Amino acid sequence: MNTREFLKVLPAIVFSPFLFKEFLAKKNHLIVLGSAATRIIANQGSDLKVDSITFINDSEPENLAIPYKFISYCPPESAYMLLGGRKFLKNEPFPEIMLSEAFIKHLNKLKGKLIVFAALGSYTGTTHFQAMSKYVIKKGMEAKFVFSLPFEFEGSKRMKDAKLCSDFSGNLCDLQIFPHERIRKLYGNLCIRSAYAKADIEMMRMISKILELDKVYLNKYHI
Repeated sequence: MNTREFLKVLPAIVFSPFLFKEFLAKKNHLIVLGSAATRIIANQGSDLKVDSITFINDSEPENLAIPYKFISYCPPESAYMLLGGRKFLKNEPFPEIMLSEAFIKHLNKLKGKLIVFAALGSYTGTTHFQAMSKYVIKKGMEAKFVFSLPFEFEGSKRMKDAKLCSDFSGNLCDLQIFPHERIRKLYGNLCIRSAYAKADIEMMRMISKILELDKVYLNKYHI
């Protein structure tokens, strides 16, 4: 085949259904940041269609029946103050952190799309969410960021930290947000356990919709 003949068939090769399917069917890697997000995925994430799950938290998830990668992280002692012999997070904005070498090494091995999930307001989830948004932009990685904002009854500091992180990351990445206060608007005043349970369900729906996106396109084009 000469050069002219090759150029004639090139568009057909580029836009063939097989290559289009391969483009859409990139691997999905779920990155779970912090204790609240870890609890949600550990309790309800067994049916998620992902190629890998990575947890960043101080304690490893229990009774999770699917393979995962766990990277331990504990907030530094400098983040706490002592009061009555107990540790409390300091009443000041969370600092910017650097991702650990172990986490970066793991991220660089993942090929495909990242779905970064956190319930903002706590130290680990919030600081890592912000650090992740900076890292994926710097490295040109494909990522979708999903997070929740706390209930108002969780306190003004928690809400302020969450919104600061949301504003920071929103200037860098495309975010999908679920404000927990939406639960109260939908269902009225609930007991705390029921409110959190319904919020967990809504967060799982958001993640599932992102993971179903490729399937929607594949079905649309009959691939």
